[in-house]
Amino acid sequence: GVALRDPATGAPDGARAARVVEEMLERGVLVLAAGEAGEVIELTPPLVIEAGDLERGVETLAAALGRVRPGGRDGG
Repeated sequence: GVALRDPATGAPDGARAARVVEEMLERGVLVLAAGEAGEVIELTPPLVIEAGDLERGVETLAAALGRVRPGGRDGG
């Protein structure tokens, strides 16, 4: 998984992870929030996955992380 933390404090950033999960779901990529504070984005691809689907998932995650700022604020 990908653990998100507030860069200023180092605290778990569950709000940002929740927004990233929402963004990805809106774009058809299923990921889950996990961790004590919900700060971990859990990636659960199928055992058999096409290269194009994997690329789309990674690109979608990168875009969502770029759009959602610490604390779950939209930006970028």
